[in-house]
Order: sequence, then structure tokens, then C-alpha cells
Amino acid sequence: MASLKNKEVKLSSFSSHKKLLTLTKPRSPNSVLVCTEDLPDEWFIDVVEYRTKSEVVTNVSTIIKKDLLVKLDWYYRNGWIALTNN
Repeated sequence: MASLKNKEVKLSSFSSHKKLLTLTKPRSPNSVLVCTEDLPDEWFIDVVEYRTKSEVVTNVSTIIKKDLLVKLDWYYRNGWIALTNN
């Protein structure tokens, strides 16, 4: 994914990705989508932070699969809740 600086990227640009998990935080205007387009291996995982109402992407991080639990643990410890699994 290209740099988000000075660009408005919508969540729909990740529609071809396989959705793994969606996270939300109570009273937060943001959500997090955990997805991958690295099929069938799913070795590279994209963590996409976006504005819930407008679906404008605010941050994208690419991590490897073995670091996913560490990243999710950080979100859970900071009050994020899993919405979907698929």
C-alpha cells in the first residue's frame, strides 16, 4: 500500500482482501480491520485502522503472521473488542 500522506484512501480499496478480524473500541470513532491478500499462505497480514463512519483509512501496518497475536494482544489490552471473525 502506498503512503497515506495527503491521500484519502477508502476502506473499499481492501475489498479484495480476505477479512480475518474486525476490532472496535467503545466510544472511539475508529475501527481496525485485520486482513490479508497473501493467499493461500496468509503470511503477510495488513492491519488497517480507519474512521468507522466515513471508512477513510488512517493507518496501514503490514505484519507477518507469527506477530499477529502480539499485535492483537496490544489492541485488547488497550480496550479494543473483536467484532467479527471471518
